[in-house]
Amino acid sequence: SVSATGTAFQSIVDKVEAASTRVIKQVFLRNGSDKTGGGAKGRLIKNVNLSAELKGIPEEIVGHIDYLIIRDNGDIEVFNIKSSTESYTNWDSAKKEKYRYQMAILKRILEFNGIPAKNIRMNIIPVKMTYDPTFQYVTDLEVEQTVAVDFKDSTYILKKYDQAAER
Repeated sequence: SVSATGTAFQSIVDKVEAASTRVIKQVFLRNGSDKTGGGAKGRLIKNVNLSAELKGIPEEIVGHIDYLIIRDNGDIEVFNIKSSTESYTNWDSAKKEKYRYQMAILKRILEFNGIPAKNIRMNIIPVKMTYDPTFQYVTDLEVEQTVAVDFKDSTYILKKYDQAAER
């Protein structure tokens, strides 16, 4: 049994705080130095909810961004945390593709809200979680290196929404 004052609970609280610090550090390190070499600094915003209304489709597209950087030069950099029991290098292709689609939708929502695609960079911060043998408690967290999301060959997943935007 784990109590609020027990060492097991305090240990995971400490690990969550350390993981959170590592995530913020990765975002801030990227924030301080524009990856494209322009050196543009920017403003960090946490927990951004987005939506886009589309013509001819009654549904609204919604999404969430964990960390959004708006650079002084107008570029946008998005960081979303994705947790798993496996290291990113061991994720199967279906899982990577699922997250790539999710990030493509977020990018499209940003585009629908007036941000040119060429100014948007999407990133995933993988977090590996380890559980106790019964999967009731998290016993460890490991923040992995940020992964830039590549959208080559992804346009087909957005065809329905592309057509709605063109109307």
